Amino acid sequence: MQRTDSALRLNVHFHALVLDGVYVHASDDPRSPLEFRELRAPTHADIAEVAARTAARVERILRAHGRSLDPELGEDTPPELVFDEPGLAACYAAAAQGVAVSGDRAGKPPLRLVASLDPPARPGRGRPGPPKSGASL
Repeated sequence: MQRTDSALRLNVHFHALVLDGVYVHASDDPRSPLEFRELRAPTHADIAEVAARTAARVERILRAHGRSLDPELGEDTPPELVFDEPGLAACYAAAAQGVAVSGDRAGKPPLRLVASLDPPARPGRGRPGPPKSGASL
């Protein structure tokens, strides 16, 4: 389980390496060699079913702990962390909202550097290169 992204923002996520099949014995004899049997790719319906079951389980867990995904049912009192560690609470809140907590961009989403997947164009071939100084468009 990884708790932060590369910029140390709160981003709990998992990394997993999984097989797309199972190993079974070649025959009923447990001493027979194992063979790998590839499983079919999941359908959109399979994925939707897993997502629905996961959402239902998360809602049950939240209800069991007196919480809810419904903002109308949320608590009016702030969590203890706000009083005990206000700076940390502000960092958590900013991370959950996807905004910067301080600096010139406080309260705004971070700027992202986007790289093109296209190879760079060479002048004279394909796409035109940047205009030369003094050239008019």
